[in-house]
Amino acid sequence: RFSGRVGLDSPTYKGTGATRRPWYCACIPRTARPSNTVTATGCRQCQILFEKIAEFAEFDKSEKVLDLYCGCGAISLYISGLVEKVYGVELSRESIEMANVNAELNNVTNCEFEAKDVKDYLEELVKEMVESDIRYCRNNYRW
Repeated sequence: RFSGRVGLDSPTYKGTGATRRPWYCACIPRTARPSNTVTATGCRQCQILFEKIAEFAEFDKSEKVLDLYCGCGAISLYISGLVEKVYGVELSRESIEMANVNAELNNVTNCEFEAKDVKDYLEELVKEMVESDIRYCRNNYRW
């Protein structure tokens, strides 16, 4: 579980040349966020919210979790130590870029972020799951 805060310096993110002021969050030591978002600083409420999410979900280390509308990945990063893998999906490319920066800043390797409409992502996921089940049935049963 994360604890700590990030400083107020303004790093330049690789390849973009853009500077962003890191977002304070009591739960995640280093967090960047897109410039077009509003987030409270020194966020004790975030820590309480993230703890409640983890408590209610009762995550297991063997689980793979979808974080839909993941934004800059704060919840994904928080729960990453509780599960096998987190898949974050968000429409905003800038948010996904920040989520990847945040994962790198916090040495989190089991989060994968994708910029995509959640509806499209879920449709593709369901199709993939159905095709996988069909292949499984065909391989294990004679027709």
